[in-house]
Amino acid sequence: MAGYIFSLGKDNAQEILKNCIYNGCYSTNMSPITETTRNFIPFEGTFTDYCSMKTGDNIYFFTNRKIYGIGELICIGNDCKFVNYPSASNPIQENYKDISKEMILNDNPSNVNNRWICIFQPSPKFYCNPVDMDDVLSYKPDTFKTLRTFWKKSFTKINDEENNSLKEFILLRNQNNTNTYTYSSDFQERNKNKFQNKDYLLSYKPILDFATTQDNKIKHEMALESAVVLELSNNKNSVFGNWDYISHQVEASPFKPIDYMDKIDIFGYRFLPNTKIVSKYLIIENKNEEATIEVAEQISKYVDWVVKNYAYGNYEMVEAYIVAPSFSEDLLKDGKSVVERKYIISSHPVENRMWDDLGFISYGYSNKKLSLKKEGI
Repeated sequence: MAGYIFSLGKDNAQEILKNCIYNGCYSTNMSPITETTRNFIPFEGTFTDYCSMKTGDNIYFFTNRKIYGIGELICIGNDCKFVNYPSASNPIQENYKDISKEMILNDNPSNVNNRWICIFQPSPKFYCNPVDMDDVLSYKPDTFKTLRTFWKKSFTKINDEENNSLKEFILLRNQNNTNTYTYSSDFQERNKNKFQNKDYLLSYKPILDFATTQDNKIKHEMALESAVVLELSNNKNSVFGNWDYISHQVEASPFKPIDYMDKIDIFGYRFLPNTKIVSKYLIIENKNEEATIEVAEQISKYVDWVVKNYAYGNYEMVEAYIVAPSFSEDLLKDGKSVVERKYIISSHPVENRMWDDLGFISYGYSNKKLSLKKEGI
C-alpha cells in the first residue's frame, strides 16, 4: 500500500502526536481564507492530498527529524477520509454560527480550520521509539524518491516501494520494543453516525463551484487537479481506466532546490492482476485554458523522466494524457509526433518500437458535475 507522512511541526508536537494516535484521527490545521488573503492553492492542494487516500494506506508522523509509526487508514461507514463538517470544503466560510454542532472535531472553536480528517488504527503498533530521517534515507536509498523532497508540506504521500522500505525499517528498529503509544477507538465510535452520513464524504463540488466562472471555466488548475484525482481514486471505470495508485505534484527533475523542481500534476500506476508488479504508469497534465503544442513538449519531459526513473527504459509502460477545456489544432494534429519516442524492447534479437501513447481529455463543469471526454485524433 501507499503511505502518508504527517508533519506535526515542533510546537507541542508530542502532545499532538499522542492525541492523534489515541483518537485514531488526523486533521491538517488550515490557515483561514479571507477576502483579503484569497490564497487558494494550499487549500486546494491539501484537499487533493486527502482525495487520494485509500483504506489500508499506512500513515506515519514526522517531527524534529524523527518519524513515528506505524498506522493504517481504516474504513468507517463509507470511507477513511471525511470533511470535518458538511461545509468544510467551501474555501471561504462566511458564517461559523452553529458549525461546532456539526463538527467531528469539536473540542475547540479553532477546529473550524480543520477542514478534513482521516481515520486510522495502529498497524501493528505506534512505537514510542522514532527513527531518524537520515537513517531512513540511508536504508535502501534507491527506493526513496518522494520522501527526499518532503519540504514545506503539511504531509506527503509515498508510493508502495517507499512505504515498504519505511515500514520495514521501523519494524526492524523496533523488534524488541514493547513501548508503544496508547490507541482508543472511543472517538471513532462516538462519531460513527457522522462517518456513515453522506454529507461528510469528500466532494470536489464546493471546490469547483467556487473556482468556476459564469461561462463554466475553471480558474485554478489545482481545483481541476483535485477533481480529477478524486475521480481517479473513487471511480473504477473512469475515462482514464483503473489505477491502483494515484498521487499529485510528484517531482520529476534532478535534485535541486525543491521550489524549482518540475512536478507532474497527476502520477499513478496500476499492478498486474493479483500482484504488486507495476505494469503501467500514468502521467496527466492539467490545463484550465486551451492546451497548445507547448503542453505536448512539457509532458514529453515527464514521460522521459518516468521511463528513466521508474520504468527501466521501457516506454511501453507509460500512458500520458492532457486534460483541458479545449485543444489547439496544432496540438491535435502534431502532438503525438512531438512526444514520439523510439526505443528498444529486446537486445536478442533487437526489437525496435515507437511510443506515442498521448491522449487528449476535454473537460466541462456544469450543474455541479465534471464531465471528462476523450477527444479523437
